[in-house]
Amino acid sequence: MRDSGKLKLLILVIAFSAAALCAAGCDCSSASLDDDDDDDDNNGGGGGGGGGNNVNGCDESFAYGDGLGQYQDGAWVDATPDVYSQNWRLNDAAWVNCEQLIFVGYDKTKNKGVALTYEDSAYVVDALPDIGDNWELTAIDAYGDTAVAVGGDWESGEAVIMTKVKEEWELAESLPYVSDDWWLTGVSLTSSDSGWAVGLDYDRGEPVLMKLSGGEWNTQAPPAEGGIDSYYLYAIDMYDKENGLAVGRNLDNSKGVAIWMTNGVWYFPVTPQLLGDNWDLADVALGSSGRGILIGRRFDISSGVILEFDEGPLASMAVPDLSDDWTLSGAAVNDGDMLACGYEREHGEGFVLRYTEDEWRVDGRLPFKTLGIVYGD
Repeated sequence: MRDSGKLKLLILVIAFSAAALCAAGCDCSSASLDDDDDDDDNNGGGGGGGGGNNVNGCDESFAYGDGLGQYQDGAWVDATPDVYSQNWRLNDAAWVNCEQLIFVGYDKTKNKGVALTYEDSAYVVDALPDIGDNWELTAIDAYGDTAVAVGGDWESGEAVIMTKVKEEWELAESLPYVSDDWWLTGVSLTSSDSGWAVGLDYDRGEPVLMKLSGGEWNTQAPPAEGGIDSYYLYAIDMYDKENGLAVGRNLDNSKGVAIWMTNGVWYFPVTPQLLGDNWDLADVALGSSGRGILIGRRFDISSGVILEFDEGPLASMAVPDLSDDWTLSGAAVNDGDMLACGYEREHGEGFVLRYTEDEWRVDGRLPFKTLGIVYGD
């Protein structure tokens, strides 16, 4: 059973010393990690990372976290519905066949996971399996009419995986044993019954890498090159069955880490070393061609990090000077367009950045912390 004191300590480490916690079809989820310290009184941990933040034809855009924003008539507006609880934190979202948009997260009052479905301009709270007294959904991805959500059961110290086909959520049973304290923070599907999930083994200080094949989940050995073996993975995005990226944090040197699958083999790409002494990578979004962005947080100067990926070495991108204390939490790519989102810690105000005319600019602001973004046409 999870020691709540140990988890609260981990959350403090996340907030203050930066050990962050966390296709075909219409593969179009988004991702987020919350590194703030205002959730120390719950056992929920942080947000998670889905896969495929491109939308391939889904025509609505949302930013989410402690509220819901929507892109309407060329502007980002607060569109938080009445059914949204003020004590929810939405961590991730995924379109299902461009007909339903499912958000997943955590109800801080009930200490349970939550799923909210948007369809035909209306929101419905999904009925979820009864897992326990304290658990969270951190990430979701979808392929065809199948959605997979992942997270953690804070009581048992085990990961949670559930699948939604049609209208019913089903809990995955008999997951492989990893340790007495592990959870999942990201998922990316490459078909309705295949894909990958990532997370962290808190007991061993190691990444968790899981493969879905034929509807069955199995653990895979993550790459360990150049002495890098103590790291966590927060988010993953596969742009086909044999190519993709997962991102996280190197626990040995307090810097961001990325693993790259190319032609079915995982290895470490080259990561820029000129990003300071304390930073991580929280999310990744890749387009159908493989080009995309990795976003993260610089804890030494309280700002965001954006790296560009184009099937080669990672390149650092200049970020705007937003305030004295801001962070990035989510990314999205659609047909070459790139967006990122985050928030300013002092006021809890969210923002969306758009890459236009060779620079990142503020595209809009929202009156709540934005942890993730899903980007439509």
